[in-house]
Amino acid sequence: MRAYPPVKERETKKVRGREMVRILIVEDDVVHAREIERALDDIGIRHLHARCAEEAIRLARQHRINMYVIDIDLPGVSGFTFAQVVRDHTNAPVIFMGDIDNEAQKAIGFEIGGDDFLVKPFGMLELSCRIRAILRRCEIKRSVSYTHL
Repeated sequence: MRAYPPVKERETKKVRGREMVRILIVEDDVVHAREIERALDDIGIRHLHARCAEEAIRLARQHRINMYVIDIDLPGVSGFTFAQVVRDHTNAPVIFMGDIDNEAQKAIGFEIGGDDFLVKPFGMLELSCRIRAILRRCEIKRSVSYTHL
């Protein structure tokens, strides 16, 4: 099995002249994280990967993060706790991932500010579609002038 460094950033091409998006994947399962990274590469989105919340905090302090994809079952600090830290500092979208299809867990995720929740295993096409939909909504919000409403 190939050993991967704990932190990896991949640069991809600029998408239609827009500011490049960077997503932070917070996932302790390296194989699953690599699948997500390949899906993001396919749609031209830069990404970083952290295996735990502590590493994710360090990366978020060093880079501008436009979206977070967070596993709720992280070693040490949980994904929910990390997301609460994120919410204290930014309104960047958050997609949670969890192993169990539990309505209470989903409710907690949405209550603390999550924008979506995917139950593993999920398809990378579905993830890509959900990411693009959330980013479209964020782009629309930035471009709307509220004085004209």
